Amino acid sequence: MKNKRLRSKILSLLMLMALGLSGGWTYITYSRMPPLPVTRAVTLEAGADFQVTAQENLLVYPRGTVLPKDLAAYFYAADPQLVVFPSVDVSGLESGELSVDLDFKVRLLAADDRLGTYWTYDLEAIPGESFVLTPQKTTFTARGISLDAPGYYDLGVSIREEIDSNAGNLQLELLSTLQVTGTANGEKVVRQTRHTFDVMLQNTYFAIAVPPGDNVAQMTAVAASVPPTLRENFLRFAGIHYLLLALDGILLLGLVLSLVLRDRSASRAEAEHRRFKEWITEGTVEVRDKTPIRILTLEGLVDLAIDLDKRVIYDDQVKKYYVLEEDLLYSHDPREARGILDKKPQLGKLLLERGHIRQEQLETGLYYQQRIGSRLGESLIALGFINETTLHSTLAAQNQVNYVEVDPKIAGKDRSWLEKLDIKRARALNVLPLGKRPDGQWVIASGKPVTEELKKALEEIFESRVFLVATRPSAVFATLEYMGEEARQQWGGDLKGTGLTIQPYERLTQEENTAFTNAYYRGTLVRELLLKATGKVDPTALAPVSKGESVMDWLVDNDFVDLEFFNLMQGLERLIGRMDWDQRQEKMVPSMAEVLHESDYLTRDVVQWVAHESQLQKISEKDLLKNNLLASPTTLEKTQLLLTTHRSLLSLNPVEPDRDPLK
Repeated sequence: MKNKRLRSKILSLLMLMALGLSGGWTYITYSRMPPLPVTRAVTLEAGADFQVTAQENLLVYPRGTVLPKDLAAYFYAADPQLVVFPSVDVSGLESGELSVDLDFKVRLLAADDRLGTYWTYDLEAIPGESFVLTPQKTTFTARGISLDAPGYYDLGVSIREEIDSNAGNLQLELLSTLQVTGTANGEKVVRQTRHTFDVMLQNTYFAIAVPPGDNVAQMTAVAASVPPTLRENFLRFAGIHYLLLALDGILLLGLVLSLVLRDRSASRAEAEHRRFKEWITEGTVEVRDKTPIRILTLEGLVDLAIDLDKRVIYDDQVKKYYVLEEDLLYSHDPREARGILDKKPQLGKLLLERGHIRQEQLETGLYYQQRIGSRLGESLIALGFINETTLHSTLAAQNQVNYVEVDPKIAGKDRSWLEKLDIKRARALNVLPLGKRPDGQWVIASGKPVTEELKKALEEIFESRVFLVATRPSAVFATLEYMGEEARQQWGGDLKGTGLTIQPYERLTQEENTAFTNAYYRGTLVRELLLKATGKVDPTALAPVSKGESVMDWLVDNDFVDLEFFNLMQGLERLIGRMDWDQRQEKMVPSMAEVLHESDYLTRDVVQWVAHESQLQKISEKDLLKNNLLASPTTLEKTQLLLTTHRSLLSLNPVEPDRDPLK
């Protein structure tokens, strides 16, 4: 045994030495690899210089005097002649040439820094200029453009008298538009930018709004190439020296295997035991007259012991862990728990991946399932971890079937299908026909798993093709009961559409609007602010929420927000989290079909079909989904309210009451 251990140590040492030599050789080769060339940025700057010359003979300014550029005002009494010289400068151009078309436009306007522009008036057209910038010629100055500031002021006064308004300050604006094409440093360039030279017009003088040195419009024609990252350099190195890296990998694998062979006795259970040894005491436990409760993980048992202020007792004879609490006996059997967790149902994994439950909730549900003998989904509902909508929409996603949220008071109004299927038989099949699609197919909601056998049976009954969707069994039962009793209660619902008299962003303070937008740019959704902006919850209703309690959970538990609305909001939140940086900078909002897919209401194939048909038929996704009975009217209204509110908060612009957020 000792010789075997010695041989194992020698083998590990030899592997380590070989790996060190190979790794050193790899490092030296990598450090000598020539770097990739870096492209320099090419930038254009558009600006304008000016000159003011006195044309009247005054004591302070004799005729012909060129007035200084830093004067705060140029008085009309001197009959000043203003000439502007637009210019373009390029930097970083090492090769190629850029063709520039420079167009000019002069206009008179009245504007206010706070409220914006009141009116504009286009003045005479000015011929443009075209020129070429090269590495040798990097600067161009256009011919002088003369602006009659006093005359334009008189024109502005007459316009004010004509419209009977003195709102805003009179300004004279020279707009230069640059259209740039060509190649720069090996890159094709097609760019456009604008530069504005503003003159403030007063009743006795004019002033230059921004000094020439500060008034520059900058445009990047070619972005500088970013030096390759360590990962990119490594991939380039691996493509060249793959044999060297393969040798390193083989040696590393050999070293790992030799270390594993040295200590194969350290099992997962022993590793967990060592991890929590400071909370564990060895001993024996009398299990008679105790109510046993199994815990599937040692970590869960340790957490329970800490909460109860107890120690975990490990019985080495039976290889089990215990925590005693009066007549309760909490136990953890590593071998039994491993078998249960390795056979974890697919539904549990789906619920975990989608964030509907936590790991400890799944373990509790599995224990409850074994004790009571119910299904996992039913156990999780009974424990209050998920609701029926979450369970059956997830099951639908698992089976690649669309999910429809059925409202009994709406679905029960359509009785055209009773000629084919009576209520008693529909209850036995646990199905509810929702209506016919434009293509003639019956859309039928099923409260039990959709199978080919069920589809064939319904096609025989209806003598036509059927399209099956999933829904809550309780919704099917409630609708059939509603129809059987012929109830005629008017359905009001908690949504009245999205006709907004108060805009969503007006329900938030400026700080809250800013916080919501900043969170969106980081890829998160502030649910409480979005909910407040929809107007579904009065801010005063949140007063009873205790500190540390989840606001959303409190609102759902107290029936301020229904579970479906909460589920749709979670779907929108996940979509925003997966957006890339550029999409969030453009303030993109997911489509209605995408939100329904993320909330497990639609399959991916249906989402793609909706996107295609929406453009082909020139109708909104909402109308398409409604016409084809792919989602209930209630679900569509809730989704539209979420998207309309979200778009309003991002744009801070009023949303028209009848505006579809997808158009």
